[in-house]
Formats: sequence, structure tokens, C-alpha cells
Amino acid sequence: MTLLAINRDTNLPIGMISLWPQDGQEWPDKSPWIAAVYTFYRYRGMRIATTLVERILQEAKRFDFDIVYLQAGSAAGMYRKLGFREIERRDASTAAAGHEILFCKDM
Repeated sequence: MTLLAINRDTNLPIGMISLWPQDGQEWPDKSPWIAAVYTFYRYRGMRIATTLVERILQEAKRFDFDIVYLQAGSAAGMYRKLGFREIERRDASTAAAGHEILFCKDM
């Protein structure tokens, strides 16, 4: 499932979020995943990602998921504020923050 945030003036997408059964191969025993969270640069700081996360959590509840997972690096603070808890941290040379964090949230 993918949700889009749409600019009402232009009718163009400005952000997105997805709920996937799997996100990569690092944690194959974990499912489902919040993934592909993105806000176009000029719209950052307007709570678009936060609103999308809150909305996808509503969908996860609707599907009766008990828990959701996500990976984060530089956006870890936002997820902590939204009630996600860190369960693992790994160094990652490809991540902007220098590490990836596995988060989960009980539904």
C-alpha cells in the first residue's frame, strides 16, 4: 500500500509512504514495514512525513497488524517522537547518518 500527499494547488504529489511486507533482506523475520517515506525537499518541515506516518499507522491497525517496523537514519528523531522504539542499530557506510536503526511500534 502506498499513500501520497498531494499539493492541493497543483494536484501533484509532494510526499509518499508505503506499507510493505518486507523491506530488504537484513531482517527477514520482521513484517510489515513502513517504507519509502519521502517528502519533496521544498515541503520539508511542514509535518507532511509525520502526517503520512500517522495515516499509514491507521491503515496498519485497520489490517489488524500487532506491530510495524521501519529502518531510519537521519530521520530517527521524528520516529522516536511518534512513539517508535529502537531495537537495533547498525553501522552503514551508505546511510547519510552513518548508521541504520531498526525501529518498531506496537499497534
